[in-house]
Amino acid sequence: MVALKVGFLNAQLGIRQGDPMSPFLFILSMEGLNIMVKLVNTNGWIKGFEVARKNNQRMEITQLQYVDDTLICYGEV
Repeated sequence: MVALKVGFLNAQLGIRQGDPMSPFLFILSMEGLNIMVKLVNTNGWIKGFEVARKNNQRMEITQLQYVDDTLICYGEV
């Protein structure tokens, strides 16, 4: 994996607040982020935290998303 520092992205154009396309574009970008986080977790590059479930089962949480908020949880592998 090669990381390059490219600087800030200057947005020149955007969509207006309340535009009907806004929720669709947000969902599309969040799905892409979700896929990338799952991939890096599956490859062992990040580890989430485990929570207990019924019957002593465990579930790993790597991210929480609600409306327009995203929290990525990770620890050392």
